[in-house]
Amino acid sequence: MRSLSSFLLLLLMSQFVDVASVRQQLKSLRQCQSLDEVYRLADSGEHDRVIDLLLPLFDVDKLFDKSGASDRYARSLLLIDSFLSLKNFEVQ
Repeated sequence: MRSLSSFLLLLLMSQFVDVASVRQQLKSLRQCQSLDEVYRLADSGEHDRVIDLLLPLFDVDKLFDKSGASDRYARSLLLIDSFLSLKNFEVQ
C-alpha cells in the first residue's frame, strides 16, 4: 500500500513540476549567480575581467534573445561602468 501512495504522490507532483520548468529555474539560478560574480569583480576593481565576461553577451545575435532580458539592464550598466573606470572606450 505504501508504494501505491508513493506512486500517487509522485504522479500528483509531476503535474506541478515538469522537466522544462526545472531546467528554466536552473538556468535562471545560474544567471543570477553569474551576475553576482560579475558584481563582486566590479566591486573589487577588476574591470578588465568584467569587460571580458560581459562583452560577448552583447553580440548582435544575442541581443534579441529574451531569455536574459531581465539581467540585460544590470549587465549593461556594469559594462559601461567598467569602461568608464578604465577610461577605455574602444571595443577590442
